[in-house]
Order: sequence, then C-alpha cells, then structure tokens
Amino acid sequence: MNDSFPVNTLYLMRGAVYASKINLLGEYNSLMFKAMWIDNINLNEPKNIISVLNENDFVSKDFLEAAEDQKVKDTLKNNTSEAVDKGIFGVPSFIVNQELYFGQDRMDWFIN
Repeated sequence: MNDSFPVNTLYLMRGAVYASKINLLGEYNSLMFKAMWIDNINLNEPKNIISVLNENDFVSKDFLEAAEDQKVKDTLKNNTSEAVDKGIFGVPSFIVNQELYFGQDRMDWFIN
C-alpha cells in the first residue's frame, strides 16, 4: 500500500522507457516498485523520484533529460497503445500463456 496512491506515473513510465534503452529496466522496475509499495514513498513528487534514483546509483540527471526527450515520449505512446490493444489496464500486469493477470498480489505466482 502507498499512502499517496494513486500517483501520476508519467515520469516513472518515461523513466522505464529510458531504463530499457540503457539495459537497466529490471533494476529500475525493482527500485521503483520497492519505493512505491514497500517504502511508501510519494512518487508524485519529482524530488522523491530524484532521491530514489540518486540513492541507488542511478544518474537522475540522465533520467530527467530522457523524460523530456521526444523519442522517449513517442516510445511510451506506442507502448501504451500496444498494451491497451492487449487489454492491459495497469501495473503490475502479466501475460502468461496469452492470459492476462493483474495486481501486486499476483506477483509471487510469476517470481517463484
């Protein structure tokens, strides 16, 4: 649970696009999910996103610049359209054997 939920995830999603581009998506996702769902950090606040990145050896300046980059924005728009076409409506969502699963309470089904 996060006391700030729901949050505007636009910058988090753009950060994920950039993290994917630099081959750090797994680490980035783990970090942001932990910040949101375990550490109860308000990720609506850009200063908190910057702190989380910096405290975990990510270069926040690079993520902030990427969040405003038009290629990153376009990639996110395309990814979002593709997700909607697949029926995805939130995170975390998983498609396993063409079946959609949603919710953090389902994550242990796929991690083990």
